[in-house]
Amino acid sequence: MGQGHPLNKKHRTAVGIPKTSDILDHIYALPQAEQEQAMTKIRQIEGVAMLKQQPQAGLIELMEYLESRDVRKAICTRNFESEPLSPSYRGTVDQCLGVAHQSTT
Repeated sequence: MGQGHPLNKKHRTAVGIPKTSDILDHIYALPQAEQEQAMTKIRQIEGVAMLKQQPQAGLIELMEYLESRDVRKAICTRNFESEPLSPSYRGTVDQCLGVAHQSTT
């Protein structure tokens, strides 16, 4: 999700984050109590967006194809800290996505 994504504007407005700052870096730099409030706002925005989202063209067919071939799948994100989807995955997000962000371990 790039800087210009509509959700980023909502995130920035809700938490008061300037365009020049990374959203998560800004939140993690806040005092703990403010971090929790900011993350609650972000999660609420994300929750509403999840209910409205539509799959990209071709995604359903791709997932059906991968499923038919028993290809294992995972979702990697740096948005929220949580346990890995698969207990056997102990790598880092950069190994999973090919980009450096945050470790999943």
